[in-house]
Amino acid sequence: MASPDPRQPWRRRRERSLGSGIILSRRGYILTNRHVITGAERLIVRVPGQDSAYRGHIVGMDRQTDLAVIRIFPHEPLTPAHLGNSRSVEIGDWVLAVGSPFGLNGTVTAGIVSALKRRIDYNHPLQRFIQTDAAINPGNSGGPLLDLAGQVIGINTAIDTNTGSNRGIGFALPSNLARTIYDQLARHGHVNRGAIGIYFQSRLGNAVRRAYGWQGVPIASLAPGGPAAQAGLRAGDCILAINRQKIRNSADLRRAILEQPIGSRPFIEVNRNGHNFQVRVRIANRSRLFGFQRRAALRAPKEPKLGLQVRFAPPSPQAMHQARLESIHGVWVSRVVAGSFADRLAIQNGDEIVAIDRRPVRGLAGYQRILAHIHRGQVIVFALRRPGPFGDLEPWYVGGYYGH
Repeated sequence: MASPDPRQPWRRRRERSLGSGIILSRRGYILTNRHVITGAERLIVRVPGQDSAYRGHIVGMDRQTDLAVIRIFPHEPLTPAHLGNSRSVEIGDWVLAVGSPFGLNGTVTAGIVSALKRRIDYNHPLQRFIQTDAAINPGNSGGPLLDLAGQVIGINTAIDTNTGSNRGIGFALPSNLARTIYDQLARHGHVNRGAIGIYFQSRLGNAVRRAYGWQGVPIASLAPGGPAAQAGLRAGDCILAINRQKIRNSADLRRAILEQPIGSRPFIEVNRNGHNFQVRVRIANRSRLFGFQRRAALRAPKEPKLGLQVRFAPPSPQAMHQARLESIHGVWVSRVVAGSFADRLAIQNGDEIVAIDRRPVRGLAGYQRILAHIHRGQVIVFALRRPGPFGDLEPWYVGGYYGH
């Protein structure tokens, strides 16, 4: 497959690059990596066992998963590969990597599954890879990772190397995620991501989880009128599983929702105040639910202990109206010291501190009494309320080691 032509003032040079793909339709739909075809002027596709080459046409690409679908118009129906169930893969399973490393078409290498759910780029939380020591080199990208039954359980995507060649660490996107993305790209040319209309913290520290006994992902707030709100979920509910798939962190939650087709109604297991129950929640189109950007956190000058300055009332009349003052019982952050303990926890100007180490904060006097018993060398957990995207204050939890 041809790569984009670099342009320079004094010359124009054509470059060529190679990649692999997986035939998933008798009609010529092929799954590959987005980075294989990004910026290409022309795609030339060669099918094993056929002498002639085909012109490839881009059907759609997805940046978040680095997957793409192209199409050729074959002279006769093709034999598609079979996407297996990547959830059945276990560490130590034997696998085969197929592709065209360095232009050597049809190369097969063998190895084992070295790790599962490997994360290599925190800017792409949906990417959790199957790691393998089967040799994957330039030209393998987009090719299949097969189990010994010949089923595709991964799409070879990346390698960990300083030289550009294999050193025993390769990464493949799981086939279950690839199937979801392929179906949407082949049908629509783009990906409509699912959502249930909730907001949650991307990361919860161990201190917070231990303090509150959370095993899944707690809901911070809900989109008014969204599917979760319609199903009766509330802020503070903790999501434990979706269709019996355990949810341990926010990345698990995102992937589990993504794997559900838009319009489906999976079972969601929830813990509310120590009691577990199940509800069915409709999967909606994410782009129709959310269209906002969170405001950046404000930084402020230095202040004593924990790097916080607080006041009893909200910082503005607007915030006072939004907070519904009759329910306020904490204190409000008015300054955060840059680089301080509070800043490292991402506490923000405008947050309401509701509790510290699970002890309710009752006004300024109560805050000072709790603060007097806090010393360096202990773990501190804050329960906050933070202005949300729809005006209400949403629960927010942070915590960590208050070191020397």
